[in-house]
Order: sequence, then structure tokens, then C-alpha cells
Amino acid sequence: SQPAPITFDAAVAKVASEAALGVVEVEDFRDWLLDPQQAGQPIDGERITEWRASEAYERARLEYMDGCMCEGACTCTYDGVGI
Repeated sequence: SQPAPITFDAAVAKVASEAALGVVEVEDFRDWLLDPQQAGQPIDGERITEWRASEAYERARLEYMDGCMCEGACTCTYDGVGI
């Protein structure tokens, strides 16, 4: 018998863990994957690369950074990168 197919959430979690994404980034990556334009594509490391090159990624990164609440110098990062 074949192993049970991996669920969408499990696949996202696996790829996100391998890419060391933070909680905010995982949500944004998951949202991007749920876009109908991304349907039917495998969820793998190449998808992380494509997401990081997407307009959605840049938009999410800028929105996250706009919400900075740091006192003094900003120490916020999105996907490991500061402002």
C-alpha cells in the first residue's frame, strides 16, 4: 500500500521548516500558495524561492516592516532580513 498523501498544511510546514521561516512568514507563504494562480504546483523548496521573488512577498515584507513598534533603532526582520 502507498503512504497517505501529505496534507497541504503538513507540506507547507515541512517546506517552511526547511527554509527556517518564522511564524509571520509561514502565514504569508501559505496565503500565497492558496492563491488560485499557484494551484496544482508542488510545495517544495523551489516554491519558497518563487515566493521570495514574488510581488506578494515584497508587499507582505513592506506591510510587516510598516508595523514596526521598536523603540529607537529598528530590530525587525522579515524572513531574516532587516529593513
